[in-house]
Amino acid sequence: MTSAQAEVGDVAKCERLGINAFISLPAGRRQIQQVFLDHLPINAASNKQIENSSRPLDPNGLLSTILLVEDSRINQQVCRAMLKELGCNLLIADNGEEAIKLWHTEKIDLILMDCHMPVMDGFEATIAIRKLEKSRGSSTPIIAVTASNADQDMKRCLEIGMNSFIAKPYVREVLIEEINKHLVAKKLTASV
Repeated sequence: MTSAQAEVGDVAKCERLGINAFISLPAGRRQIQQVFLDHLPINAASNKQIENSSRPLDPNGLLSTILLVEDSRINQQVCRAMLKELGCNLLIADNGEEAIKLWHTEKIDLILMDCHMPVMDGFEATIAIRKLEKSRGSSTPIIAVTASNADQDMKRCLEIGMNSFIAKPYVREVLIEEINKHLVAKKLTASV
């Protein structure tokens, strides 16, 4: 709950009514973001976060594993909520370096890769993964995700080996359509 006319006792009143948080307005972006992070369900024990659901994408009953590489906790939560109904395992990495480590240790079916992140951006991570894949003889679909929808970014994504491009903010239908398209294509290629 928010109010521009906060009074002493508003927080206690909200708690009694079952309201999870109260923000007195005006409030800064960081304060609002922290309230969201404090109240959204996440596994704070590690950055490797897994969501399980009962509806598999794979017709054989196997859950697909999607790696979300995204530095924004809010965007992680938005994407997690959108993907929950797909019934996939969702792993989350905060940057490209963490993504490469997870790619080495987990069987990843698809990667949603933010392009602009600290430590190692999505472009560098994709280039590294594509080089490593040559020795494995397989290719993981990588969907670029970025707030910039400039033609220049789209072109660069495809040139370095990403399979497609989604602009932020996330649009649920577009996200799910792209994921399903690439997972179906991967399954068909694997069965040939």
